[in-house]
Amino acid sequence: MSEHQKNKEMLIQVAIELFSTKGFSGTSIRDIARAMNMSISNIYHYFGNKEGLLLAVMEFASTGLMDKLYKVVQTDMPPLERFKKLVRTHIESSDYYKKEVKIFFWMKNIFRKREMKSITGFNKRFCKYTAKNSAY
Repeated sequence: MSEHQKNKEMLIQVAIELFSTKGFSGTSIRDIARAMNMSISNIYHYFGNKEGLLLAVMEFASTGLMDKLYKVVQTDMPPLERFKKLVRTHIESSDYYKKEVKIFFWMKNIFRKREMKSITGFNKRFCKYTAKNSAY
């Protein structure tokens, strides 16, 4: 893994930690840069802006979940058993991605507040990403 990719993944993990404890609105790019001991401009280089970093967090969490669910969908078992396994896998994944789930739920409040314009762009990009990468 390249240094660039390592830094990007570390930024995502730090953002998950900060967004899940302080909220998206309560976390500044400066907070993330300070936690990473990195310049603010580096974060903009990797993600463009705070919404881009949020998108990366959502992609990280949703890709992990989608991959796990897709594996279950591909199994050869009776439909009812597969459905039960899908539900169980989703619940277990929600436990594994606790902080990310917390961010997902906080996002609904972001949509209602002053960030609506910038988050609307994020929402469109996220929907395009999930539609493009959905295996279903």
